[in-house]
Amino acid sequence: MHSAIYEWEGKVREDIECELICKTIPENIPDIQAIIEKNHPYEVPYIAVFEGNIVHEGYGKWMGDTLS
Repeated sequence: MHSAIYEWEGKVREDIECELICKTIPENIPDIQAIIEKNHPYEVPYIAVFEGNIVHEGYGKWMGDTLS
């Protein structure tokens, strides 16, 4: 968890936030994004996708096998 200071609707706000990291395959990203948008308390949640272009070969195989 961390403290976030940001401007929203013309006011400076400070909240405690936590980050969620989802490891998945590209096909699952739209569904995960929809779940976050539906359940997140913020009107505009921060959602970022980082592609794992360089991943340990064994880990990449395991993830592909597990999520397929």
